[in-house]
Amino acid sequence: RTGTRWPLCPRGRAAHHTTTRRPPAHSPTKRAVDALTPGHRVHLASMEATFPGWALVVRDGWWWATKRVPPTPEQIAAGVLPDFARPGPFELLAALTVQQGILMSLGAA
Repeated sequence: RTGTRWPLCPRGRAAHHTTTRRPPAHSPTKRAVDALTPGHRVHLASMEATFPGWALVVRDGWWWATKRVPPTPEQIAAGVLPDFARPGPFELLAALTVQQGILMSLGAA
């Protein structure tokens, strides 16, 4: 298969497989949103309010974050990712906190 690389596989290692269909992170499908539990909706809303610079979506059981404004070359060199996925809300929150820390250290947050 060809297409966009998944940044993380279910076991936490870098993925080597690709997919041909990946909707944009900022446009969740109705089915994906409806599949969230009430607790997950609370987590998602809280993270969206805390990290407004990121578009967040849950798709196929993975929690995705996409930076609304693409990172600059300097930010990428420092470790800012344009988008990434984590298996759950707590892992995504931890990763977003790391990304925010990198941006703050560069004076961009």
